[in-house]
Amino acid sequence: MHAWTWPWPQFRPSSSHDTTVTTTNAGAPVWNDNEALTVGPRGPILLEDYHLIEKVAHFARERIPERVVHARGASAKGFFECTHDVSALTCADFLRSPGTRTPVIVRFSTVIHERGSPETIRDPRGFAVKFYTREGNWDLLGNNFPVFFIRDGIKFPDVIHAFKPNPKSHVQEYWRVFDFLSHHPESLHTFFFLFDDVGVPTDYRHMEGFGVNTYTFINAAGKAHYVKFHWKPTCGVRCILTDEEAALVGGRNHSHATQDLYDSIAAGNFPEWKLFVQVMDPDTEDRYDFDPLDDTKTWPEDLLPLHPVGRLVLDRNIDNFFNENEQLAFGPGLVVPGIYYSDDKMLQCRVFAYADTQRYRLGPNYLMLPVNAPRCAHHNNHYDGAMNFMHRDEEVDYYPSRHAPLRQAPPTPLPPRTVVGKREKATIRKPNDFQQPGERYRSWDADRQERFVRRFADSLGHPKVSQELRSIWIDLLSKVNLHDSSTRSDMNESGPYTSLVLGNFDSDNTNHSILQAVGSVEDDWNWGVDIFSNLQLEEDYMQSTRIGAQGGRDRQNQQAATSTDDSDKPNSDRPTNISVVEESTEEEINQSQEFPEEEVEAFIRSEQLAVSEGTDADLNSKYTPQTGMQFKDRDDAHHFFNFYAFIVGFEASSETDMDPGPAATEENFNTAI
Repeated sequence: MHAWTWPWPQFRPSSSHDTTVTTTNAGAPVWNDNEALTVGPRGPILLEDYHLIEKVAHFARERIPERVVHARGASAKGFFECTHDVSALTCADFLRSPGTRTPVIVRFSTVIHERGSPETIRDPRGFAVKFYTREGNWDLLGNNFPVFFIRDGIKFPDVIHAFKPNPKSHVQEYWRVFDFLSHHPESLHTFFFLFDDVGVPTDYRHMEGFGVNTYTFINAAGKAHYVKFHWKPTCGVRCILTDEEAALVGGRNHSHATQDLYDSIAAGNFPEWKLFVQVMDPDTEDRYDFDPLDDTKTWPEDLLPLHPVGRLVLDRNIDNFFNENEQLAFGPGLVVPGIYYSDDKMLQCRVFAYADTQRYRLGPNYLMLPVNAPRCAHHNNHYDGAMNFMHRDEEVDYYPSRHAPLRQAPPTPLPPRTVVGKREKATIRKPNDFQQPGERYRSWDADRQERFVRRFADSLGHPKVSQELRSIWIDLLSKVNLHDSSTRSDMNESGPYTSLVLGNFDSDNTNHSILQAVGSVEDDWNWGVDIFSNLQLEEDYMQSTRIGAQGGRDRQNQQAATSTDDSDKPNSDRPTNISVVEESTEEEINQSQEFPEEEVEAFIRSEQLAVSEGTDADLNSKYTPQTGMQFKDRDDAHHFFNFYAFIVGFEASSETDMDPGPAATEENFNTAI
């Protein structure tokens, strides 16, 4: 067996220069590295100056293709220590004995932007770990979000293209993101991470890591379990909460997170993470209301708790950024006995894609590069190819042979599951795209919810995000249960939560700051509370509405009551009135926005009755508003008011103790101004 260990023996190129004399790459001495060889002191330069040509030609080839994703990153070295015996779950050698230490190299990264981009961009962060185990290298690739935007690998190039800069202008534009992902409602869950505080970590040391995809542990007896991986930083999670702070930090230093990682390790402040796994028996996967192999879902920790495995410590900086960061290559296809893939459709695609991109970037022999090579004995018949550094003197380059000692390794267990089915292109049976985003949102405090709303609204306010797209996203968001405090009663329940139903509306508790956050004007289109429909509605009017209050107050009286001396001040707490930008007078504009309060109250009462008494069918055909609220049908109106409840943050419930009042009539809805 042709065995060797890393670092390689004398047959590989020297890893460092062993002379103080300047030479060519071939070792010939260079007696002058200050002037080119010329005809006379003024030139011209002679082509025979081999050192000049070699020097410039090498310089022109210093840069290699950057990663198509995760181009911006930083690496560090250290060790992983097993702290708990998990041999009941896996036969992986480095996870069987507490105290076992395995060398590692870790790379943190942003996902979308180029190699020199700021590290304060709102973007998922990569968290990739290469374990140099005694049974080969294992690469655990993850992000700082536990979920991803899509669930099928065939859409991976498309989602990356959508997030990448516009190919015409090379500017990242969120209208492209919302356009593509409007066709993929499963992306909603990841948006509740991207626009959350964790969308911009303070640095790499203070962020979590997740395996995202579902993997398989296999023990010595061949029993398989699904697992999800979690990295928890011992120093806690910290995030940059505002775009202003992110711009300030990134403006001062585009590499602030890289520098923080390097300086912390150099100072002896070694970053540390704990590794946990969630474990699921594949025989029980049908009991859940989601597909465990769907990477847009998390596994509920109350049903599938975290189990400790070990700790990761980064105690050494890399020696050379190019060799140990740019040439560092990860791929989820690199597994060891006891750890295997699952049928997760994103993972299956990534197994091929990541290895193939390294072959393109680094060449077919990229695993011979010192940073990527295994540190255990290894042997195969992969011969030749560009940049092959291995010294080989065998006469047999095939298997099997009676003239060579190469033999197969002892068998290792594979997942025992039997797969039966017909060829088809289909989505999963239990998408359930709206339950988990709502659960996550409801787990936040009010301030965190408000920050999320502001960020989401700002992105949807991109001038090129069309009204059609906004309508689609309001439809998606209205299906997310944002305010219901009910919890999962049985893990066998399936399907998304029902839409919000308007209940008590207390204007004193409305969140005016959120209204102001979404009340900006983009180009010739006005959007305040009218984010996703053709409704032109005055914000202060809705804020003064009370469900169950005496209807029919005179509109002029209401205007007088809400008018104050400071109403025109730009910094007033009073939300800015909406104005329609069109060819008309200011008086006509103001008049076109106004409609009777009883119309709004009648609509809300009808919404309550539609749920409590099943009058939806009547509403679909009879009550199409004629003055301002241009909804195509009852569902469209329902979706708008659900999202309005989400934006202003008032209580929304299908259960209310108050009398909803008389049922709405067509006359109520068609009352003229």
